Amino acid sequence: ENASLVDEEEGLSAQTRRNEATAAKLLEVSADREGFVGGLREKLAKKRQELKELRNKEQSRLAGTLAHTQVALLRNALYNWESPHGLKRICWEKIANADQNHVSKLQWDNGEIKHAITDIFKASGVHMPRWSETTWSHVFRHSNIESSNSFSHHETEAFARFCFEVALRALDPLGVGEGLEGGE
Repeated sequence: ENASLVDEEEGLSAQTRRNEATAAKLLEVSADREGFVGGLREKLAKKRQELKELRNKEQSRLAGTLAHTQVALLRNALYNWESPHGLKRICWEKIANADQNHVSKLQWDNGEIKHAITDIFKASGVHMPRWSETTWSHVFRHSNIESSNSFSHHETEAFARFCFEVALRALDPLGVGEGLEGGE
């Protein structure tokens, strides 16, 4: 009986050694995989950072291109304002359309003036600046037009031109885009 217990003990010891060897191999494989996965995570993090930087560069490039295009469009519109096919003619059409009461005056309080200006920007192909109500009020007050809350059609056209000038100064405050206007 002792012999069978010794045999059984040796068998269990051998099985324990095999299990320990298997466990050691599994730990080694697991560590290798963790190292591999860690390396992949690092590579993924680097690639995500590279992608983020590329997106930022592209957005800056496109924003620069868009701003450059908008500066050119604004300069061209202002340069050719008085020409037969310039914005002055378009202004008068848009102003007449915005005059809801047909009294030859546009009102600030009912939105007629802002509506006309927005339509003039749209017709010119220039993106209307995203002005807050505070900015609109500031531009309105600083337009040097001697009116209360209503503009004649002439005053509205002058205000539209002023809005184009404000938009241009916002995009090109130092005038670095000089010479972009058409015809020069």
